[in-house]
Amino acid sequence: MAVICHRIKIPIEHANRKLDGDMMYTVYHDRDSLIQVNDIIHYIPVDKDGFKMESHDINDMLFIVTSIIPLKDGDIVFGDKEYDGNRNN
Repeated sequence: MAVICHRIKIPIEHANRKLDGDMMYTVYHDRDSLIQVNDIIHYIPVDKDGFKMESHDINDMLFIVTSIIPLKDGDIVFGDKEYDGNRNN
């Protein structure tokens, strides 16, 4: 199975919490069930108007999906951690 890098927009407040280690999961509407464990996530921080924040530290980081919990109506909760280049830890 191929591993995919997903680009997901998140509010700037969530990006800040993720960098601080206060947010180790994400709720996401994944109607096509595309996100899988071991996939890579690149978060795109956006302001309240939906514009990308170009100078945020999370722009240079990748995360790896560690767990997925399906919810109803195509929503999922997935756990992730910073990706260090090794999918086997």
